[in-house]
Order: sequence, then C-alpha cells, then structure tokens
Amino acid sequence: SYPASKEYLEKVMFHKGVLQARIKKYPDSMNSLKIFLLKFPDSSFSDEAYYWLGYSTSYHAEFLRSKSKEVALPEFEASAMHFVKSNPKSLSQNQQFERLHLLGRAWWFLEDITKAAEAWEKYFEYTNFISQEKALSLKFQLATRFQRDKNYSKAEKWYARISKDHPDSELSSSSSFWRAEMAYAKAVQKEKTTVLDSNYVKVLVS
Repeated sequence: SYPASKEYLEKVMFHKGVLQARIKKYPDSMNSLKIFLLKFPDSSFSDEAYYWLGYSTSYHAEFLRSKSKEVALPEFEASAMHFVKSNPKSLSQNQQFERLHLLGRAWWFLEDITKAAEAWEKYFEYTNFISQEKALSLKFQLATRFQRDKNYSKAEKWYARISKDHPDSELSSSSSFWRAEMAYAKAVQKEKTTVLDSNYVKVLVS
C-alpha cells in the first residue's frame, strides 16, 4: 500500500544518508539528508537526521579548512545550525557527546569563543567518553584564547578549572599562576572602566 511504501522510502532515505556519513562520503551524505528532511520534515528521524547532517557538514568543513579557511567557514556555520536544530534528548548518549564536541569546534572556527566554551563545558560532563588529556587540552585552549581576547574574567575561570580538575597535570601550577594574573588583570580592567565612566559623567554634568 502507499502508506507502507512511503514509510519504507522514509527509512531507506534516512539510513542511506547515515551510511554515507559513516563511510565518510560527507558531501553525498549532506545531499541525501537535505533531500530527506525536505521530503519528510515531520519524520520521527528528523532529530537524528539533523545530527548526521551536522556531523557530515562538520567533517566536510574540516576537509575544506585544510585547503582554505575562508571556504570552510560557511560550512562550519551550517553544521552549527544543523546541530542546533537537533533535539539532544532524541539522540544517543554518544551522539549527544559528539554533537557538543563538533558544535564547539564549529563555534571556535567561527570565532565565537563564548559559544564554543558553552558547548565544550557541557561536553566535559561526559567524563566516561572524553579522555583527561583531551579535556585538559581544550580547557587550556579556552583559557589562553580568552586571555588573548582580554576577557580576563573567563580566562581566570578556565585557568581555575584546569587547576581544580587536573591538579596533577603539567599545566596545573602554571594555570594557578595565570589564574592569579587574570584576577589582577580583571581588577585593573574594571578599575579603568570605572574611572572612564566617572570621567564621562563629569563631562556630561560640567
């Protein structure tokens, strides 16, 4: 019957896109899943389809990045949007974990470090899936990037996380030092802002 045929076609199209992703045929997977989502927008597979579409787009972006960062950026942005559309509660634990990892990477390359940190902070909660070395590396990456961007409050937070979560690591002692430096820099930054605001008020009332 037609309903049965439609249900069969729905399953076949979805699993085709997933299989293509699994065997690393990312552009083919992206195309298959986009067609699937257009044809079956209300499918029970929609959340997984958006996950796999984000997955394939993310790895395709990584491939493009090896050739040209500028060309890769729209693909990273697309992958982030696909991941956002997928409901994490409908995904397996492993998919939730991978989604957060790749979502963080997408935001990182798009220079939205705050959103990358938000995704990776949730990613770190999956302690059974992520190695301590990987977690440490990403936390240090966030700390140094926030420091470079003069966001001393967030840099201090991530250096503190390293000292707390990885006390026996080689980065622990230096992170404790940099945490203190960031706290000082934050205080100085706040003081300068307060002085500037005060001077601005004086100009207005004079």
